[in-house]
Amino acid sequence: MVHFLKDGKHFIWASERDGYNHLYLYQMDGKLVNQITKGPWSIHSAGGGVYWLRQAVTAIDNENNLIYFTALKKSSIERHLYRIKFDGTQQERLTKEDGTHRITFSPDSKYYFDAYSNISSLPSLALYKNSGELIKIIARPHPEKLAKFDIQYPELLTIPARDGFPLPAELLKPKDFN
Repeated sequence: MVHFLKDGKHFIWASERDGYNHLYLYQMDGKLVNQITKGPWSIHSAGGGVYWLRQAVTAIDNENNLIYFTALKKSSIERHLYRIKFDGTQQERLTKEDGTHRITFSPDSKYYFDAYSNISSLPSLALYKNSGELIKIIARPHPEKLAKFDIQYPELLTIPARDGFPLPAELLKPKDFN
């Protein structure tokens, strides 16, 4: 994935060169300017169809030097929206609720839809400003429609592997488990 900036002098490239999928800023001649995202986590797709399989960058705001991207920073089983400056400073998580957020930005990068759900919540859809400020909830979840089915929700946990890596796991207990 490569994103050319409007200044005509730089591009953003995603790479796993440090062991995690992160964003890097390059000059057009291929010289590395700086690593944008860093840490023991990876940028990850914002969801959607096949085209978006590896598209973690959801928007680029050239006027304010901001990149909007989705990542597995909080947890390997949660996807959140973040924004960061081209120089790698001022990283901020914009999505608040635990779970998975599928993000779709407007062409001008000023607004986005957040299709959100988690292990025990039905999907919802909301419209936000690029600052993370809620504008309007378009579709609320309706848990009352599932109440008659008495659904048991799994518990999410991690199991440490031999090397210490936290493997995600799911535990589904029978109803009235003691």
